Amino acid sequence: KVEDYDDYVQVILHGIREVDRASQEVPIDLSELDLFVGKSFLVTHAHDEKACAVTPVQAELLRNPRLLKKGPAWVAHAIMDRMVDEYVPIIDRFDEHIAAIEERILVGTTKSDREVIPKIIRVKRSLQTLRRTTIYQREILLRLARAEFDEIPAELVPFYRDVYDHFARV
Repeated sequence: KVEDYDDYVQVILHGIREVDRASQEVPIDLSELDLFVGKSFLVTHAHDEKACAVTPVQAELLRNPRLLKKGPAWVAHAIMDRMVDEYVPIIDRFDEHIAAIEERILVGTTKSDREVIPKIIRVKRSLQTLRRTTIYQREILLRLARAEFDEIPAELVPFYRDVYDHFARV
């Protein structure tokens, strides 16, 4: 969701994380992140601190506060860029997992349909959840990339377009 108010823009995005990296499957968890971007402020609210791009960006700002001098829209961009980057390895894991299922079916190492069908259904459900979320999120990032909001300076628009382009690939 993206809403334009008089003095700020509210953006609601979803971050992603893998629940169990050691698992042979790809269980995912989505977490909501609310951003309120004004000309002179940025407020974030993460519903799940563990799956939030704010923490690494905040750590980077503590090491190098130069980005803070550019303004809140730049920091919001850094957070969104980080969120999009976190999708890529998980999408890659889905590709690997699907390829492994296909291989087991083609080679004939599955003992029965009862073994493989539940795995296929779990992958399908995870991908459907991911797809539903990313469809809306892509539209939000597109609106930010089109410079629809006064809180996003013109010189920053190409950077928001870059985030949109990366997310469109997801």
